[in-house]
Amino acid sequence: MMRVPEPPRRPGRTYRPRQGRFRGGGLRRGLTVLAALAVASTGSALGGQTSDDALSHRVPSPARATYHVLDTLTTAIVTPVADVSIVLTMAMTLGATFEADPAGVRFTGELEAFSASLSGPMGSQTFDEDIPGAYVFVLDPRGGVNVVSVPEFPEPAGSTTPVVSLAHEMFPQLPDRAVQPGDGWVDTVTWSHESPEAVVTTTNVHVYTLVGDTVIDGRTLLHIAISGEAETKGTVGAPGMSAEQAISGAHTGFALWDPERGAMHSMEITRDYSGTMNSPMGEASMKVTGSSRRWLEK
Repeated sequence: MMRVPEPPRRPGRTYRPRQGRFRGGGLRRGLTVLAALAVASTGSALGGQTSDDALSHRVPSPARATYHVLDTLTTAIVTPVADVSIVLTMAMTLGATFEADPAGVRFTGELEAFSASLSGPMGSQTFDEDIPGAYVFVLDPRGGVNVVSVPEFPEPAGSTTPVVSLAHEMFPQLPDRAVQPGDGWVDTVTWSHESPEAVVTTTNVHVYTLVGDTVIDGRTLLHIAISGEAETKGTVGAPGMSAEQAISGAHTGFALWDPERGAMHSMEITRDYSGTMNSPMGEASMKVTGSSRRWLEK
């Protein structure tokens, strides 16, 4: 679930912050979604579904879209010397293309914009550079992911949780069958990441419940509630200064799905987590707590 970010290593380096349309537009759009959910009836009918109306991943119409992703990760570490607080924020804009694949749907997300900021005991950094490559993965009808490639993020950014988890957690798992309000389904997703900065394995148990429908911008969307638990174990940090980490916690959120277009409209996931990390020299165990939020919209 969590790869705890490290404090900035080069506090003297500052990158130009990017001012993009996502920051303001994303906030306004998010407030619209939350307002619609607040007044939506949880028992609204979805119309008679048949066995042909399976809720599953397919090539949407249209097959191109732009997704905006905003991640915030806050971590507190209790060390033998002092308490450390770290805040990591990342924003991405992905130009997405969906294509038919023998295993399901191939997703290609070109990284059109990326910015990040990290604040900690050594100061603050902002990062705003062009990143080559793209998120490419294949979704099966239920949302299982086979990752083909990811953008070439520099380290240590390439091993942070928002970057590593996106391909595996960008879309919800779906039941691949017709469902009615109150129906639920459960999926367990395990993925691993290995780089010079981290070797971690994460297991997520997701519990989904179809709440009903809601209307946003004139479109009827399915409201899917999400809850569950996650656990991450592994080693983080540069060679010679690595630390063992074991973290677990619970998450809640929702996804809004456009059944007519066969596409996700938006999703929010929040997590609270805690665990332990040994010091780089292995002499003491440090307590880790924190929270995260991911907001994704089309």
